[in-house]
Amino acid sequence: MKNLTYLFSAVILLVVLTTIGCKKDDDPGLSEEEQQLEALAGTWVATTVNDGVQDRQDYDGFTLTINKELTYSTAGGPNLLPMPEAGSFVFGTNVKSNIVIDPTDANIPATYSIAADGATLTLSFTYSGSGFANTRTNSVNGSWTFTFAKQ
Repeated sequence: MKNLTYLFSAVILLVVLTTIGCKKDDDPGLSEEEQQLEALAGTWVATTVNDGVQDRQDYDGFTLTINKELTYSTAGGPNLLPMPEAGSFVFGTNVKSNIVIDPTDANIPATYSIAADGATLTLSFTYSGSGFANTRTNSVNGSWTFTFAKQ
């Protein structure tokens, strides 16, 4: 009977120690959206801009600043912009490749990719509309691809 008590005590001790050792992790880490915001946040300088027909030289000095609050702003470049100079964005159905630029007004669906080293951002979208910041419609309509380098 004495051996049975020791065995029972040992089993209880083993169960308690196992339960304590299997503590659940309280920090699940960053969500997929938070990870993408970390990668996107910062100032990006345009290295090439293509309007679907030709590379545009008038975008020299164009920058895109993305904030973790799901907002962006642009600076430099021409008055010609196929997107608002500043605004908000939301992630699309695939957080790793889709955003919607200015979802409340312009509602421009776009695809993006970030190079593995995090130094290059490619942003593509098709725009058809009246344009932004003193543009002519025929100057902004098309399939735009911006390639940026992180500053």
